[in-house]
Amino acid sequence: MVVLEPEHRALFAVDIERSADPRRHNAASVAMRRALREHLGSAFAAAGIDWSGCHEHDRGDGLVVAVPDHHPKRLLLHPVLGALDAALRAHNDRVPESERMRVRVAVHDADVVLDDFGYTGRPLVLLARLLDAPPLRAALAAAPREVTVAAIVSERFHEDVVAQGHPDVDPETYHRVEARVKESRLVGWLHVPGHPVPPPAEGGWRDRAAVNHDRLFGADAATAGVREAIANPTGSWILAVRGSGGVGKTTVTFEAVDRAHRDGLVDRVLWTTVRGDAPEDDDPDARAWWMEAVVDLADQLDVALGPNPRQWGDGFRDALAGHPPIVTVVDNVETVRQASALVQRLHRFGLVRPHKLVVTSRSRVDDPSGLVQQHTVRGLSEDDSIALVRHIGRDDGQLAGAPRDLLLPVVGVTEGNPYLLKLVVGHYLSTGLPLDRVATELSGQPGAGLGQRVKDHLFDRSLAELELVAGEVNAQALITAFCVKRRGDEMAGEELRDICGLAAEVFDATLRSALDLGLVQATRLNSRYSIHSLLYEYTRPR
Repeated sequence: MVVLEPEHRALFAVDIERSADPRRHNAASVAMRRALREHLGSAFAAAGIDWSGCHEHDRGDGLVVAVPDHHPKRLLLHPVLGALDAALRAHNDRVPESERMRVRVAVHDADVVLDDFGYTGRPLVLLARLLDAPPLRAALAAAPREVTVAAIVSERFHEDVVAQGHPDVDPETYHRVEARVKESRLVGWLHVPGHPVPPPAEGGWRDRAAVNHDRLFGADAATAGVREAIANPTGSWILAVRGSGGVGKTTVTFEAVDRAHRDGLVDRVLWTTVRGDAPEDDDPDARAWWMEAVVDLADQLDVALGPNPRQWGDGFRDALAGHPPIVTVVDNVETVRQASALVQRLHRFGLVRPHKLVVTSRSRVDDPSGLVQQHTVRGLSEDDSIALVRHIGRDDGQLAGAPRDLLLPVVGVTEGNPYLLKLVVGHYLSTGLPLDRVATELSGQPGAGLGQRVKDHLFDRSLAELELVAGEVNAQALITAFCVKRRGDEMAGEELRDICGLAAEVFDATLRSALDLGLVQATRLNSRYSIHSLLYEYTRPR
């Protein structure tokens, strides 16, 4: 066996934002790749770094560059980041919209190994996960359109370079963030050149949406349809995004609204998630479920609600009068009765054209006016399902290169449901079972109602695996803690730990395992946690 000696390198990774946007055709993608390489080479040259002396790896929609150790590492922050930002701004001013680009950058330094195929080693994995970190994606998405670069540096790079007081690198412009990417929890320092960015805070509409910001597969048509409906000033003001549990209604809605907002088609976005189930009309708490959603929307509009709910509509109508178009998203509406009641109430509160109301639901959304435009999100095609599986398992050699025939049984029994596909991959990665065995187990689920049986089987196996790695008592304490709350509720880590009653180290280990298995979802920049409504329904007391 040949032992390769590690070499110390500064690592610079860059990725084009939304490179897979369906509005970008092949010619635009080729033009962007060429331009990025040209502008990055020029930025390195401005810093006195010889591009030909660096080792580069093409990521398709970006690059990873290993910089020889004799170059001062601070040069990658100044002047490289500023020069790259200036070059991209000039580029965007002279090209068609389809070729304009903004980029995410991750910077790290470590010992890496060079083999016949390029540099390798765990530092490259950390670099890739920094580049995919939700806080970095969110920072670039929230920045003004003229901003073209958002960067994140590793904790080690921050300590060795940023914190050392060099006059060209201001530590005050770097903000510490924590993130979870795949099975890793990481710390980075966020920086947007030329644009002061406050530390990430809760409260923005993007922060309220329970999505993981991973790549979308097979959702281009649905996303484009919802975005087009939002942008149409003469179309219906009520949109319903429907689909079965776990199919990706929330993610499609988020992407469509985000694109419309970034493109300047709407002035403002409000986002609220319905918690719990609507009680019967004669229940004493019959109004509580919709009142909570209304209060949340009022907070986002800075509307002061008085003690009498009958007068709440006045405050909304005053705030909305003459306001440029607002899109209001009401997520997680599960029943026809819930949807109809909310639509009618928000209608009376003044949420009418030119504003838009988007409701995500498993059920049909109706309104007496008959003006609801229905959009259906369906399971992924075979090709898109396989692409999603390989993407989720891209760091696992067997899964990333698995033949199509081996993956088709998994796709078939999950019916292309993205949530179930993620559970399958999580089960495979956490158990270490051969992929063909996992596929055989799923294919062997007999009887009618196969989709439901597969859901139950995956939940059973994932919960059993959590009990195995974390202990039965600890696993049950964590999952049942969510059932104390209502469907859709999120909890801060401290509150969740208190309900579980677990010691801090045990809780952290159990939560980490549940996240790895896909049983628990991290939201709001990984500071709050929830479980999918399908799992809630499966585990809550009957």
